[in-house]
Amino acid sequence: MILITPIQMREVERLAEYEYGLSSAILIERAASAVLEVIEEDFENPQALKVFFAVGPGNNGKDALELAKMLGMEVDKYPLEDCEIVVDGIYGTGLNRKISAADAELIVRINNSGRPVYSIDIPSGVDGLTGNILGNAIIAHKTITFFGCKPGLLFGDGKDCAGQVSVHDLGIPLSEKIRDQVTLREAGLDRNIFKRKANSHKGTFGRVLCIAGTSEMRGAAALCAMGAFAAGAGLVYVATTEKVWNTVSSLVPEAIGIILSENINDGMSAIDMDKLLQAARNADVVMVGPGMKTSNYTSQIVKRLLNEVSTPLILDADALNSISANDIKGLQNSREVLITPHLVELERLSGVSKDEILLDRLKFVSNFSTENSCVTLLKGAGTVISSPDGEVSINTNGNPGMAVAGSGDVLAGIIAGLVAQGLSLYSAACGGAFLHGLAGDKAAKEKGLLSIMPSDIVKYISEACVSLERRTKDV
Repeated sequence: MILITPIQMREVERLAEYEYGLSSAILIERAASAVLEVIEEDFENPQALKVFFAVGPGNNGKDALELAKMLGMEVDKYPLEDCEIVVDGIYGTGLNRKISAADAELIVRINNSGRPVYSIDIPSGVDGLTGNILGNAIIAHKTITFFGCKPGLLFGDGKDCAGQVSVHDLGIPLSEKIRDQVTLREAGLDRNIFKRKANSHKGTFGRVLCIAGTSEMRGAAALCAMGAFAAGAGLVYVATTEKVWNTVSSLVPEAIGIILSENINDGMSAIDMDKLLQAARNADVVMVGPGMKTSNYTSQIVKRLLNEVSTPLILDADALNSISANDIKGLQNSREVLITPHLVELERLSGVSKDEILLDRLKFVSNFSTENSCVTLLKGAGTVISSPDGEVSINTNGNPGMAVAGSGDVLAGIIAGLVAQGLSLYSAACGGAFLHGLAGDKAAKEKGLLSIMPSDIVKYISEACVSLERRTKDV
């Protein structure tokens, strides 16, 4: 799927006319035809439908007018109370201000009508870049968007408003000039990960070191190890205390323990630290943080790893909560570091309020990664991943049933498992988010959204991998 911002879309439309002679009138006709195709999927004879057209002054309104012409209808033939479906063409993707009171009132009436709504390009009232609602917004049955999916359909309230989204390219060829406008990518898994030589052994597929868990949160370490194994790692070491290891070993007997002393005076002994640093140097990737609590103990481990180990490092959960923004700045001295914050953690690390981050999360995450020379994975609906050079991907799968404690631990383990097999941190973050979401979607299909547990996500990773591997072989 192509992902494209509203500003980039305007440039694509300009290039389409300049390079291919596709005038705005032609694009409007093609857009209306795309909407009609979607309606025809739901109704055998759309011309017989009673349609309420919500028409604004912009291009979306023009698309709606063209659709009415195709259906042989007057735009105002049927009032909302008498209609069978609604076509929403009030606002487009360029909306960046609060909608008018009159339009807000109309949107409330449409949403309360109970009629299926077909939104043109984006539900009216949704910011095409951020997904924020600008006063009020249409709740669509289906959204028919053009050329590429807009970020606002993937984030925040915009995702809930969009309903089922379909993307239509309107027959615009992907020339180099147009491709240059598309700087966003949909996250996905590098399918080369499925190619394994017969002459392989466990060391071939990498060593993961998970530093995780406390007595109160023993399961976090186990979930990380499960995720790493399920993603294909050859060896998974878990560095933790004996109490936690007893739990981990019973749940993940394949894991190898590195036993640390209990937290003494909120610090780690020199013997344990040397043991941990040596294990980190021998690993192909180190993942630290889940279930560790925010403490000097955790902070000490993270800072020593940052300063003394060149192994790729994944900082998750309390590893992030135990360091400061100045420590993040220090990541510039580390070869490869991935941070996996949720919104509140990124707010604390950056010193920028979450509301300001959400004004343009794509730009913010990209700038943060560039300024700190790290890969950043901002968790949430529409997970955003950015490389140190500012390349940005969005993960589009997954579901709200995955919003449960421990889900992030599985994700961190999956990413670590992919890095161990040779993927870069950025590629592994994109692939891990995609695989995690796909497994979660398969779990939701079987169990429903209310009952998903992190262990279910682990269970369905194998099914997700099988389906992806089959697709790879079919290509």
